[in-house]
Parts: sequence; structure tokens; C-alpha cells
Amino acid sequence: MNEFKQANCRTETSLTNTNQAQSTWQAPPTNSHKINWDVEVDKVNCKAGFGAIVRDWEGSVIGTMRRNYDLYLDPMLVETIVAFYAIKFCEEQGFKNVILEGNSLLVVDKIQKQQVDDTSCGMFIAEILDILAGFENWSVNHVGRDCNKAFHVLSKYALGVLGIKIDLHEIPTCILPYC
Repeated sequence: MNEFKQANCRTETSLTNTNQAQSTWQAPPTNSHKINWDVEVDKVNCKAGFGAIVRDWEGSVIGTMRRNYDLYLDPMLVETIVAFYAIKFCEEQGFKNVILEGNSLLVVDKIQKQQVDDTSCGMFIAEILDILAGFENWSVNHVGRDCNKAFHVLSKYALGVLGIKIDLHEIPTCILPYC
């Protein structure tokens, strides 16, 4: 647990801003989980696809989630909603020590700085912070898309999913080459 705190943990009361995006995926510390999320927007067909991958400290895929939205929302709002669903997924799986990674610097910054306002995004940020308060340890980091091709590919494939698709302890074939 000390390894987690020293290497990655920023609790709800002691966040530091990490604006430099990582370029390669790194496994989380022992007894913790890392969830990466991404969004793919199809403006032509008014759809947004969301993909999230949870891995453990050994780098093993614990679960994936794909979701398709049949409407096109403001990109910032879509990214915020996706962060909410990714964090909710961790809560539902009972994870207590999590590292959350997304490629939306604006969303990551708002979560890190606990910036809640009266916008739609602000409401989701407030919900995210409420959920995070229930974790023992958590951090939120900005990562570049190149950090992990798997979650980017998963979000693209989510555009073709009806509703929501969750795979636990299985790796979807679309991301097998990247895991």
C-alpha cells in the first residue's frame, strides 16, 4: 500500500497537477487497479463511443466496458460523462485503490482540481468526486492516446455496440493485438 501512495496516490485532499501526458502504459502498484478510458465521436452519424479498460498490477485485463451514445454531445460533456462511467465501473467492481487515466486534459484537470460548477460538466464532476471519496486511494492522470492503443481501439469499436457491453476477465477480440 505504501508503494501505491508513494508512486501514484493523490487522495481527494492532496492532489497535484500532472499535465504532462504519459507516452507508454505502466502497470499500477501492487493491489491496485488502473482504468483507462477514451471516447470516439462520429459526427456524421451523431454517435459517441466510449471504451474503458481495467487492468491490475500485473497488467492483466480485469474488465472492459463499451458504450454507444446515439447522439452527439459537446465533446467536453462526452469526455466528462465517460470519466463518470469509468469511475462508476470501478466502484461497482469493488476496487478500492484506483488510478484513472484519460486523454482529455480538461476533464482530468477539473477532477484533479475538484472544479465543480453549475454546468452539465460540473454536475458530472461533482458526482465523480462523490464516488472517488469512497475509494481508499485514487489518482487521476492525463495520458496521450499513444499511451495505450487498446483503449483507443476499444472506443472506436464501441460505436458499433448497441447499448452497453461489459466483459469481465475476457479480452474483446478487437484489442487482443494490443494487450
